[in-house]
Amino acid sequence: MVPLLHRAARSGWWMIVLTCSMAHTATAMTLTVPDDVPSVAAALDSLLEIDADDDTVFVRSGLAPENIELNAPLSVSLIGLGGPGDLSVLGSVGIGGTGRYRLSRFRLAGRVDVWVQGDIQFSDCVLDFDLSVFLSQPAQSTEGVRAVRCSLQSVSSNRVSLSIDSCAVAGSISRSAGGGFLTVRNSVVQGGISTGQVGCSILHNRVGSGILLSSQTLYQEVIDNEVWEGIVVFGYAGATVQHNLVHGGHPGILVDTFGLTFVQDNTVLGAASTGLLLKLGRGGTVSNNVIRGSAQDGMDFRALGCCEVVDIHHNTSYDNGGSGFALSGPPTADDFVLIHHNIAYRNSGHGLTSTLEPPPSLSCNDWFANDSSGVAGVEPGASDLAVDPLFCDVDHDSVSLAADSPVLDAPGCGLIGARGVGCSGTATLVERFEAVRVAEGVRLTWRLARGLPARLERASDVEGPWDAIALESSSERDAIVALDRNAPADRTWWYRLAATIGGQDVAVAAPILVPASSVLGFELRSVAPNPGRGPFTLEFTLAREAHVELDVFDVQGRLVRRAVHGTLGAGTHRASWNAEGSVPSGIYMVRYRHPDGEETRAFVRAR
Repeated sequence: MVPLLHRAARSGWWMIVLTCSMAHTATAMTLTVPDDVPSVAAALDSLLEIDADDDTVFVRSGLAPENIELNAPLSVSLIGLGGPGDLSVLGSVGIGGTGRYRLSRFRLAGRVDVWVQGDIQFSDCVLDFDLSVFLSQPAQSTEGVRAVRCSLQSVSSNRVSLSIDSCAVAGSISRSAGGGFLTVRNSVVQGGISTGQVGCSILHNRVGSGILLSSQTLYQEVIDNEVWEGIVVFGYAGATVQHNLVHGGHPGILVDTFGLTFVQDNTVLGAASTGLLLKLGRGGTVSNNVIRGSAQDGMDFRALGCCEVVDIHHNTSYDNGGSGFALSGPPTADDFVLIHHNIAYRNSGHGLTSTLEPPPSLSCNDWFANDSSGVAGVEPGASDLAVDPLFCDVDHDSVSLAADSPVLDAPGCGLIGARGVGCSGTATLVERFEAVRVAEGVRLTWRLARGLPARLERASDVEGPWDAIALESSSERDAIVALDRNAPADRTWWYRLAATIGGQDVAVAAPILVPASSVLGFELRSVAPNPGRGPFTLEFTLAREAHVELDVFDVQGRLVRRAVHGTLGAGTHRASWNAEGSVPSGIYMVRYRHPDGEETRAFVRAR
């Protein structure tokens, strides 16, 4: 085995490629441009002369952009040797070969076109123009095109599987024609996402101009996204629409499917028409959704008469321009619709209105403070209520329940509505809570959004038992600062803020772990939220007292923020970056330099 060692002159990174020579098998080739060959084209020509897999071409930064064509069936990785602020540059890239291609750490200054099927990946790249993937024939395998941690303009494709992961997309993502699969995850898309006749998975994204999905035969899922301008899902197959936050839309969410469908745990705010419009041909479950401020009805269910069970439960619909819930369907509809454990509150119409025949089954609902009446077109269920649910702060969109809410554990019903007890929610009450090990003990800092009298508690295990601790404290920039001198450094400790609300002891901030100092190293632990708009919290640890540097760069490598430059004590520390003003959305890098080396992590600032 012969190691080939390459070092990037400007980045200081070492790369080791191990190649192994076997009988009757060509050794994988490693070339560096311009050290070994004058150009990328010359390197690719050299690779054609051998029969080997997993060849590598390193390209130094500072070279003139070169247009390249990848038309041969090669298995090759092209890797730029520049750092975050000094990416190697290529011009236009055309891929017409059916090989395996990897392009990493490049700025692609020209068009990027893919017109045949291959196994293709772009990683840590910046594309100045659109990524275009178009095949004349349907793909014959699951191989496709992937972009990972890239900054993109718009993306358009057909017939081939496409994956966008942890990217910033300035425009839209569109996927037309059948074949293949679309996956978009952990990304910020300033435009919209649209598909035609393709299965898809849309997970953990921020999308600026809506999601429109359509598939006749393949399952579709839209999970854990924040979306402006609505979500629309059409198809004969089923779908899952879950854990999404939707702002606006016309409607907010529309699901029109003929397969078994699940619409759960979504929040729809301020839709321009209906909040949640459902047409479910083969039944499904609609649960734990919150709909507020729609111009028309909060939830509009339209039966299609296909003899299936539709279970609508534990939803909260309030402050809508129409009714909280509206049910309709053809006179011969045989759907069996269950309406139970829902709350309709302060809607301009009825709590629920129905023209379904046979009528839906109602039980354990709460119809309160609606302008017209509780229900219309159907008799209320025997266990239905008309009581104030005692939301935590409905005028500020907190529809969790107070500890003494009558629908928290209603007799014979249990919990009614989409949310349980939660007036202690961290996002509402606690603006800041930190715990850092210092030489004298553990330094704690917290700031409450309201004048809530919270107490500090400590435990040796996250499950407790928790003990209240009284510490001397002082004020520092509107925050409370205290020092726990009775927390030995060789033990791990948990801290939390707690309060008594409605006669019940609840935590108002999630527990924070302070590890024993003997197990800490130099580590960049997290950047949160990611993706997010800011402010961002950069958490890092020191094994011992040392001089460290924590800097934020944009994707071009330009210094954006010096977060930390100085000597800190051993322990866990946090720095913040507000990302205010004219800071654009996109991918950013945080670099942590310490005595043992350095560490870099990417994160995404949303629009």
